[in-house]
This record gives sequence, C-alpha cells and structure tokens, in this order.
Amino acid sequence: MMKKLIEKFDDLLKENRPFVFFRFPNSDRVHLYIQNDLAVNKISEFSSPGFILAPFSYQGGHYNLLVRDQSEEFLIQIHKRSKEYKKPIKPASFNQSSFTNLVINAKKYILEKKATKVVVSACGEIKTSSKFSRLFCDTLSEYQSAFVSFFHHPKIATWLSATPELLLQKKGVHYKTVALAGTKPSNPHESRPWTEKEKHEQKIVQNQIHNDLKSICGKYKIDISQTSDLNTGHLFHLFTEFQFQTDCHPTKILKLLHPSSAIAGHPKKNALVFLKQNEGYCRSFYSGFLGPTDINDFSLFVNIRCAQILSDVVRLYVGAGITLDSDPESEWEEILQKSKTISKVLN
Repeated sequence: MMKKLIEKFDDLLKENRPFVFFRFPNSDRVHLYIQNDLAVNKISEFSSPGFILAPFSYQGGHYNLLVRDQSEEFLIQIHKRSKEYKKPIKPASFNQSSFTNLVINAKKYILEKKATKVVVSACGEIKTSSKFSRLFCDTLSEYQSAFVSFFHHPKIATWLSATPELLLQKKGVHYKTVALAGTKPSNPHESRPWTEKEKHEQKIVQNQIHNDLKSICGKYKIDISQTSDLNTGHLFHLFTEFQFQTDCHPTKILKLLHPSSAIAGHPKKNALVFLKQNEGYCRSFYSGFLGPTDINDFSLFVNIRCAQILSDVVRLYVGAGITLDSDPESEWEEILQKSKTISKVLN
C-alpha cells in the first residue's frame, strides 16, 4: 500500500493539485484529501469537510481550508527505520549569535517583570534532493507518535509537519487539549531527570490552559490527567491532557487557547509584543495550527516540528521556551535537537 501512496503522491504533485496527506499519532492509516480546483478558501466557521491550515497570527478570524472534494485512505505498515546515522546530521543554517541575543533579550524582558515566559524561535534552511513523497514516508516511519502531514496548495504553501502537540479536538460534545512543554533528549543509554526549569515551564503552560478553560466551562467539569513523559522519537516532553465540555462556539475556544504559552509565552499579550519587536521575521504557518475538520468534529494540532518546502530548499522552524532560569547555550542546543525532527529524514 505504501507503493500506491507514493505513486498517488507523485502524480498529485506533478499535476500541482491542492492535496494533503495526514496520519494521526500511532495509526496505520494515512488519509488523503484532494481539492478539485485552485480556489483559496478563507473561512471562519467549521461548516465544510476539509483540512485547516492557520497561521501563528490567527486571532479568531479566517483560516485556509483545503476542501475535501475527494478522499482516499491508505492502510500501511510502518516499521521503525533501521538506518544508522553514522555521519552527523547536517544542520540547517540557523544563526547562533542572533538566536543567543534573542534569548538574552527575552531574559531581560522577563527580569523587568513584563513576562514570566517567552517562546522564541529560529528559522533556518537546508538543501535537499529528496523526493517529497519519500521525505513524507520517512517522516511517517521515524515519528510514529506524531501527527504527520504534508500539505500542498499551489496558491498557499507546501508544508511538512510531524507535530506531537494537540491544540483542540472535538468529538460530539466532548473536547480535548493538552499542555506540552519541557524538552530533553531521548537517550537509551542515559536518562536524566527533568530540571526545575523544565518543570516550571510545563507548569506555566498547564496553569494557563486550566485558567482559560475555567472561564468557558461553567457548570462542566474539567478532567486533568497526571503529567507524564511523552516520547516523540528522539525527544521527551512533559505532557498533561485536559478533557472538557463547554457551550462556547469552537472559534471562541480556539481564540482563547491559541497561541498558548507553549508557543508564545505568558502572559500572552506581553509575550506577543516582545516577539513582534524582537524575533525579526514572520512565523507564517509555523506554530499556527492544522488538521482535518468535518461538520461536527475536528482535530487540530499545533504546527511545530515542521518545515516549509521551497523547491530544493527546506525551511525549518523551531522554538524554545525562555524563563528566568534559561541558559542561552542550553537553549541553542535545544533548537538543534528539535530541528533534527525534519533534518534527520533529509539526510
């Protein structure tokens, strides 16, 4: 079935048609949505089946919808790739000095008590000669616990994502979201405990989501899981799940939850002011959200561990949560580790 998937992928890309392949975490099914025309659909309601792609700057307005005019499903067998990486993974062209200065300025901003956390990001490029269908399939194999997608629309963009972070899921009247923060390498030969900085970073995200949900859930109970480790391949994150009900419209919930303190900072308003003044580039769809939607249900994920596909160049985006305890060198290493999600399958 993988061969059929690759053939279909290559044909659609050759025809330059709008399409998206995606797979839910730990699933053996890959879904394909195809839009029949080249229309750019900007909508604000969850009224049409399709696939949503929204930018980081989403504030409750319009998002892109790739309409599901046609759909297919591929049942696949995924085996962990046995390829050994004997050579160092070629890094993307991130600017270390610029990123280090950004971290230092973020810490100054926090020291001035304008924020308790700021999530800064970096953008770098890496050349590739890989076929995009093979890149997508390798990403499926490498990151089985991630939501993996390849979105292509000739008039919008082409993005590959292997994200571990659920933003908002709706099934019937039930909703789910997660707090995901803190990062450490997944090393089978050495397991280090979570640092106080990492646990504090997770607590900020968790408390912010809980407070946001309390403002809209009213009479409904909010179920919160125990915080646990989430293995996303070569990285571990701290993970807490929230399940809830609300009478609020989904758009209001999204506007409340996005961007979370996991991708912007806390408090949100102040963190966004810092990013606008200091980050130095437009995040575009990085740390926005994406995912399939139907008339009553949807599953939307934060677009992290992602890359924009630009002909023979892949533009990688990664971020790091900065608190008063952050060390610039450690944050730089975290950026490099996170970038391996995509750069690993390019080598």
